[in-house]
Order: sequence, then C-alpha cells, then structure tokens
Amino acid sequence: MKTLQQLLCWLSRNATVFQALSAIFVALFTLALVVITRRYARTAERSLKLAQQQYEREWTPDVRVQVLASDTSKSIFPQLVVSNLSRAAASVHTLRFRRVRGANADTLGVQTFPLNELLPGGSSLTLNIFLKLQAYVFGTHATEGELIAVSAGYYCSGKDLTTDWADFVISLGPLDIKPTNKTLPGL
Repeated sequence: MKTLQQLLCWLSRNATVFQALSAIFVALFTLALVVITRRYARTAERSLKLAQQQYEREWTPDVRVQVLASDTSKSIFPQLVVSNLSRAAASVHTLRFRRVRGANADTLGVQTFPLNELLPGGSSLTLNIFLKLQAYVFGTHATEGELIAVSAGYYCSGKDLTTDWADFVISLGPLDIKPTNKTLPGL
C-alpha cells in the first residue's frame, strides 16, 4: 500500500514529464504508422501496375502466321498455321500475298483473298493455302525461287488488324513452298 501511495505521489509531482514522454511515444508511433502506410501504398501501386500489365498482355490481340512446307506437313499441299496467342477471340477475314523479291516485287503490290474463320483465344488454325497460292502465283506470273510473303487480316477486340508477314520461297515444278522462318513487319 505504501508503494502505491509513493507511485501516485511521484506521478502527481512529475505529471508534466509523464505527459511529455507519452506525447513523444504517440509521435513516434504515428511516424511509424506513416512509414508503414507509405510502404503499403507503394506495394499496392506496384501490384496494381503489374496486374494491369498482365491483363493487357493477355487480352491484347496477338495473332501470328507460320508457313508449313508441303513436304514437312501432314498434307501434300502447302499450309498456313494461324495462331492466336491472346485470350480474346479473333475473326480471320483475309489472307494477303505479296512479293518480297523478284522481277515484279515493287509493281504488283498486295493481293487479298477473303476468308471467314473464327479463331478462339489460345488456339491455332491450319489452313490449306494451295488454291489461293496457285491463284496468286499464276495471276501474278511468279517465277521459280521467288520470295513471297503472306499475312492474315483479322478482327479482334473491335479492331481491324494484320499479322506480320511470313515469307517463303515458291517452287513451280509441282507448286511447293519452302518457308524461310523469318517474319517481316506488317504494313
């Protein structure tokens, strides 16, 4: 009991010191909360930016074409593989052929063939391009060993887009192609 009375007397005599110490403690505690809150806000902002980048990467249209040579595919005809690497579905509406190198490479421009294929997100589509390629080759008088490029036009996410150009060399014996495994930037 005596110690309790002594403690109360000491507190009453040193009340201003006790108030000052508690004010310092509250200020330090508030400063620590400010620092922790700032770190939390930065972490939340970085997480939001990362989530936005991931969302844009997954839903941004990304359709690509690859040419398969007749002798390496399961078919005897040249084929084109159109792959949709995004989550959004795409509607492939045209195939475009153009000469990259050859006698009339600059004068003929691009020849377009209509197409109507739905390509769900994350899937591939294999197209037999023999008839379209034959029409292009004989319609433009292509020569042996000429470098031809193909591209696909597609609708995705409300936009009309085109793929990069995939080029290949034609062989006119029996109509055949040899992919070069290069892509050229789209027009």
